[in-house]
Amino acid sequence: MSAIDKIKKGEIVQRVITYMGTKCVEHFQPNDTGYWSRYMLPLNRDKTCAIMHNYALSEDEVIQLLTIKN
Repeated sequence: MSAIDKIKKGEIVQRVITYMGTKCVEHFQPNDTGYWSRYMLPLNRDKTCAIMHNYALSEDEVIQLLTIKN
């Protein structure tokens, strides 16, 4: 199942990307208000080290972020 299909079903999506020269995990999760939160985590997926980048992304914005080539 693709990441976009998971987003449309309301599931959590994680992928490994290079961000500012460092490999990290980009984590999208739905929040209570019907929007999506975006976090950056270290490769070990330790949520105590997560950095929130966005807290109110619409589904279309998440899909756009997932389709942009890094």
